[in-house]
Amino acid sequence: MDKALEVLKEIRLACETDVKLDEGTIEFLKKMIMSADFSDLSKCREDLVKILLSPYPSIGIELVSEVGLLKYILPELEQCKQMEADGHKDVYEHSLSTLSKVSKMSDSLITRLAALLHDVGKVNKKRMKYACNKCGMVRYRKLKECKCGGAFSEDGWCFHGHEEEGARIVSRFGEEMGLESEITKQAELLVFLHMRPISYSSEWTDRSIRRLVRNAGNVLDELLIIARCDADSASPKKIISCEKRIDSLKERIDKIA
Repeated sequence: MDKALEVLKEIRLACETDVKLDEGTIEFLKKMIMSADFSDLSKCREDLVKILLSPYPSIGIELVSEVGLLKYILPELEQCKQMEADGHKDVYEHSLSTLSKVSKMSDSLITRLAALLHDVGKVNKKRMKYACNKCGMVRYRKLKECKCGGAFSEDGWCFHGHEEEGARIVSRFGEEMGLESEITKQAELLVFLHMRPISYSSEWTDRSIRRLVRNAGNVLDELLIIARCDADSASPKKIISCEKRIDSLKERIDKIA
């Protein structure tokens, strides 16, 4: 573990000072990781937290991955590489992009940790959905024929339940790292709720708004920050549409709460 700590400290210093590590240094750090002991991940906590709180946390996480350390600390996040998100970025790239945007809006460890891990549950929840070519009905297993007589065909990947799965991963990560229980619980809650603001529509009742406010509790503002930064698409129109949706939700919250 001492070698892993040395690697993390080197990366942390690079993040705090915006110093780019040269190829020789990165290769040296990779060799150190190959012979490191990972029996007690909690020893990584202090430097990992400092990386997340640094001015360039997404660069730090990318370096943690590049030297081969991320697969030991957060294997699910490493597995998000090459996993399709929206055809624009994979889930891993999207997670780093969200973290980068959040870091410009919040200095909170809880918010930054939740931003990094908000989609990590997709690793275990990826499955194909199938749509009928006649009535459009969607199913999550392929049937020979739809009741309307149409045929089912592949209609892209879906990740139903990734919020709950992501919250479980955050809980486990917090325990392994020895994070304060309140930090872990609040990051877990943010991950669990991160899709709610994005799904907002004008059809929501006042009761639905109050339920969101009650469920989010004292992390409501952080939840809205993550929702804004989660908007990530090759289409500027989609991003603007999402931002307007969050603005509208915030106005409703201010009027009702």
